[in-house]
Amino acid sequence: MVSSFPSRARRAAALTTLLVFLVGMAAAVVPAPASADSDGSASQTRVMRDNRVTPQQMAAWFRSRSPGGYAAQTSIDELTRLYVTEGRDEGVAGDLAFIQAILETSWFRYPDHGQVRAAFNNYAGMGACDGGTCTVARFRSPRIGVRAQIQHLRAYADPSVTATNLAHPLESPRFHLVHPKGRSPLWEDFGGGNWASDPDYSGKILRLYRELIAFADPTGAFQASVQFGDVHPSTLHGADILSIAAAGLTNGCGNGRMYCPDERVRRAEMASFLVRASDIPPSTRSRFADVARTNVHHGSINALADAGFTSGCDAAGNYCPARHITRAEMASFLQRVGGLPARGTTRFADVSARSTHGASISAIADAGWAHGCGDGTNFCPDRAVTRAEMAAFLRRAFLGGS
Repeated sequence: MVSSFPSRARRAAALTTLLVFLVGMAAAVVPAPASADSDGSASQTRVMRDNRVTPQQMAAWFRSRSPGGYAAQTSIDELTRLYVTEGRDEGVAGDLAFIQAILETSWFRYPDHGQVRAAFNNYAGMGACDGGTCTVARFRSPRIGVRAQIQHLRAYADPSVTATNLAHPLESPRFHLVHPKGRSPLWEDFGGGNWASDPDYSGKILRLYRELIAFADPTGAFQASVQFGDVHPSTLHGADILSIAAAGLTNGCGNGRMYCPDERVRRAEMASFLVRASDIPPSTRSRFADVARTNVHHGSINALADAGFTSGCDAAGNYCPARHITRAEMASFLQRVGGLPARGTTRFADVSARSTHGASISAIADAGWAHGCGDGTNFCPDRAVTRAEMAAFLRRAFLGGS
């Protein structure tokens, strides 16, 4: 069996690049309470999701790409900041709304053949039409213009939105015309009469967005965070998750566009995580009665057994692949695979020195691979390990860092 995951040397090089990126991202962008999306490449790009690019990156890309003739009523630096902050307030991706505005205003040049003028502070063509009598919306300031666009996008994407649960007083004059609310949660839904008549409307927006992403992240490290729509570097364990993704230790869950950070890790999945992280070759042997050859984790489970890191979960020759792994059990696996000497003392109030896994828990804590739970005085040994926590364990143990 040939592994699709990179070697430890290549993982280390990828991690160095990613960590530099993550430090900047975590400090620069505060995530919105948004739902997940994909990387905007071809299938699913949600309107409601985290912002992916900083205002500074958006402005720098705009300057590098703009044909000139900028006529908006505020600077591009202030405008990009407004898109990020207003988008964050409503849970809408401000960077994609900014790209939409570029398309709607022809790079904020407002050509004479259009119905919208720069003084209107209308960045999304609200009220404009292809023919007949139209009432083009006008807004009293750039902020309100951005706010109205963001609110209108939320009306398209969020089935639960009402005029009363918006983050700010209603400014979109066409909010009530979107029926039903939440009818278009994806950018791929736009165009062909939905927001705009152009059948390639969403395609144009998403192609420009990919240009922006490439500009903001020429190394490609940012793609790890775009890959997982439910992960942002500034959330708890977000940087850990993106680090192990860049190092090739995970392909995500489901269709690979999500990581599922809150899901509990099963013993089968844990085996694959550990085998990838430690570069143990998968095994073709069958050591356990309850692990079928068709199990996707078969090779990893048996590799751990071949290496002497597990003898199963009971005396009957089973591994219990579907059982969730506890934090205490995880400590023992990490201590064995990581080659740490067991410690005889305990560092946590809820871990007895006589505990089966107590010495292993102390060992990984002394090595800096575990920081406990809550305020750090306890370890929560019986609690199941989440996929987010798994990422933290793996990064500390195999990729370095505290």
